Amino acid sequence: MVFGNPGSTELPFFAEWPGELRWVMALQEASAVAMADGYAQASGGPAYVTLHSAAGLGNGLCAVYSAARNFSPVVILAGQQARELLPFDPYLFAQQPTEFPQPYVKWAIEPARAQDVPRAIDRARHIAMQRPAGPVFVSVPMDDWDVATEPVSVRHVGDRFTGDTDELAAAAAKLAAAQRPVLVVGPEVDRDDAWGHTIELAERIGATVWISPHANRIGFPENHRAFRGQLIPARDKVRAALDGADLVLVLGAPVFTYHIVAQGSPLPEGAELIQLSEDPAALARAETGTGIRTCVREGVAALLDRLPPAAGDRPRVEPITHEQPPLTEPPTGEYVLHLLGDILPPDTILVEETPTFREVRNRHLQVRRPHGYYNTGAGGLGWALPASIGIKLAEPNAPVVCLIGDGAMQYSIQALWTAAQSGIALIVIVLDNGGYGAMKDLAAQLGATHPPSFDLPGLDLPGLARSYGCVGIRATTPEQVRQAVSQALAAQTTTVIDVPVAAVTADLY
Repeated sequence: MVFGNPGSTELPFFAEWPGELRWVMALQEASAVAMADGYAQASGGPAYVTLHSAAGLGNGLCAVYSAARNFSPVVILAGQQARELLPFDPYLFAQQPTEFPQPYVKWAIEPARAQDVPRAIDRARHIAMQRPAGPVFVSVPMDDWDVATEPVSVRHVGDRFTGDTDELAAAAAKLAAAQRPVLVVGPEVDRDDAWGHTIELAERIGATVWISPHANRIGFPENHRAFRGQLIPARDKVRAALDGADLVLVLGAPVFTYHIVAQGSPLPEGAELIQLSEDPAALARAETGTGIRTCVREGVAALLDRLPPAAGDRPRVEPITHEQPPLTEPPTGEYVLHLLGDILPPDTILVEETPTFREVRNRHLQVRRPHGYYNTGAGGLGWALPASIGIKLAEPNAPVVCLIGDGAMQYSIQALWTAAQSGIALIVIVLDNGGYGAMKDLAAQLGATHPPSFDLPGLDLPGLARSYGCVGIRATTPEQVRQAVSQALAAQTTTVIDVPVAAVTADLY
């Protein structure tokens, strides 16, 4: 499968296109890259996307940045003008093409000869997949595709590894001795298929579990009795959440990702921290604790091998409960999340881009399965809608729901055309608060008084959906939401459900 939005310098790439290779057309380059990103994450990668030289790559760079922060193995192929024209700076050429996508690709090349293109693409694929994974870039002059080359052999390159045995043994001993351990679970747990190991570890040591700040994947079932929520990205908020812990074990996440300035240590007094991650950069920049470089699944398995059976004298971790939000007119976003948690099947894959409601989502619309939640680790808007298309293409038999705000929807709304043309049964639920609610919340929290308007009046989202070939529904009551979701779950095409919610201003965190 190849995603893309090509231009003239890519046309030779399409000559004699093999029928067994699926082409997925996007109407804008950032959407094409985000689709490939979603597909790579859900399928395990790699994913391929082709873009136009210079201008096309420029349009797609925001999504390249997202793919980098998501650690997605995306191979980006971009066109370049013909080699014999390059000395004259021709129309539609890319100047210094390998520098353009830096620093958000792991590797970039424009091969010296046409004969080197197949090997360059093969090398790019292997580099993209090596841990930590990430996007790579290959610039191909348009006349290179007409040159006969030698085939590249198919080969396997392993990338799994286990951390130092002595370091893991020391970590296991500290976990066994801890009286009040806490797990902070990051995106690597989900990427590494380590849900089962992490659940067993939490239950073995009697730990409570938090999701790391701004995690773009969820690595622990949010309906488990040990689950406590997601850490807020500020030092004082992290410290308050971890209060009482004597040992904090961070699995597959930075220590920590912040958004709001706050003072002091992120750890409560007397607490020790151990971090397991495959990412050397995350280990290097941690502000405290002991770091062990390892694949998370192998690292947690090694801890389990060295830990004693669950101690019967440890206090049982009790679940926390959340009250049902009251129904108002219009309903709050939190109420709609509670309603969706009651309606959607437990195997739903949630692709989320609702910054206003992210902090309360896990109280009501809980992730219960591995590979069940995605958002962009980069924080920019416009990723979720096209990424959900890639995810649905990789997971055709699972219900995939794109939960998105009305403001975020506008960044990549043309992706609905690709969803309709691809014939996928994607469900898009818009929490429509009439503007950029997160900006209003953050402005109030940071004391930015009298900002410009962040309102978005006059949008007809169901009408826009229908214009792209999708089903468009506006649901204003709980019963209408139930009916619309039931209809969408049974549909064979993409359905957009616009749900007006109250525009309530509160602290974002």
